[in-house]
Amino acid sequence: MTDTLPPLEDSSALLERLGRRYLLLNSVNEAGVPQRPHCTFLIRSTRQDWTEASIAEIKSMKKATDQLFVVPTASHLANGPYSIGFRIGVDSLNSALLQATGEFVVVVQDRIRLSPQWLDRMMWPFLDDERIGMTAPCSILERNQARRAPWIDSEAALHAYAREQHEAACGVLLGAGWVSGCCAIIRRSSLEHVGGVDDRIQHEELQFVDWCLRIRGQGYSIHYCMDVYVHALFDTLDRYRVEDTGSQKVWEYFCRKWEIPALVESGQEYWGHIEQMASHQLRQQPMLLLDHVGAEQPLVTCLFSVRPDIDEVAETAWLEALAEQSYPHTEWIVIREIVAGDMGKAEERYGIFCKYPAMTAYVVVRAGDTTGAAVQAACRLARGRYIVKLDMEEAYPSYYLANWVHQRFIEGG
Repeated sequence: MTDTLPPLEDSSALLERLGRRYLLLNSVNEAGVPQRPHCTFLIRSTRQDWTEASIAEIKSMKKATDQLFVVPTASHLANGPYSIGFRIGVDSLNSALLQATGEFVVVVQDRIRLSPQWLDRMMWPFLDDERIGMTAPCSILERNQARRAPWIDSEAALHAYAREQHEAACGVLLGAGWVSGCCAIIRRSSLEHVGGVDDRIQHEELQFVDWCLRIRGQGYSIHYCMDVYVHALFDTLDRYRVEDTGSQKVWEYFCRKWEIPALVESGQEYWGHIEQMASHQLRQQPMLLLDHVGAEQPLVTCLFSVRPDIDEVAETAWLEALAEQSYPHTEWIVIREIVAGDMGKAEERYGIFCKYPAMTAYVVVRAGDTTGAAVQAACRLARGRYIVKLDMEEAYPSYYLANWVHQRFIEGG
């Protein structure tokens, strides 16, 4: 493996490769890829409707011997068909890899809409060269020459553009230092000394970049199939899904791990520096084992205040919703704000709160006194490993606390 990434290949190398492919196809009298190897398909799930569409696409090309797992990125996505399940403190992609038996692992984000014959075209390079460890298509999510941003407003438009892409760049490969991970095929044998993804990197693209660097560090190469295009959808709906934050904390960990000098905060200079990393910088990472167990489920203290002007019906509805949180180990500490002469109402509502087994403390304070000593006193009563402050004006989905705790574990809290 050389210290610099290969440029886009010249025409003679391309013609030689296509010639070998033609001879192979002619010898077996088959179209597509001869005897496609056994694959394990992993769909990274972020939205139920997208996941269902992605399952349908994969099933339409899946052979009977192939595996299919849905990899949930949050707890509320773990109950659908083909789900690998969700364990707090464990990246679900690693759980799926532990059960993968395919010669190749195909990772696809559920927001990706696939084009015709994408799988065969991305599989060919592995038959060309056993040193290739990963292939990926062009898409709008890439950060280099493989980035494509056509206007796609229908399935017909996607198929037409993909056909144009294939005709213009049939068989062309582009060497890459890393890929975004929106869609990729990985030779499973390349993971034998690499392991899974680093779940301490909670930035989906950067996590995949780390995986790519470790695969390259084992002597395998990574290539874009320039004749394949896939289309990405974008989600602006679910604000409570565990998102890739791209925080400075994540970048600092990544840079320490790979001994990258501090440049600018999450800026383009980082990506360019990573792309040019030499091979001798990629052989220093230990294998990340897949067979670790999920984390414990610690007690979480939910701290929230009740203002005197809140409607009792709305208050009760909010409490009912909080009681339906899927995370099981919680306690509630309530800070009840009152105005002069309102103690009777506070005592009355105390009886309502006592119906909820999770409530462990009911602190009564003067209205407006929820930011100082009263909150400190309430926190001293907390028994949970974590304290999360909730706002009664917010509507929290039932999976909010489970995802919140998972994020704390991933961050090493």
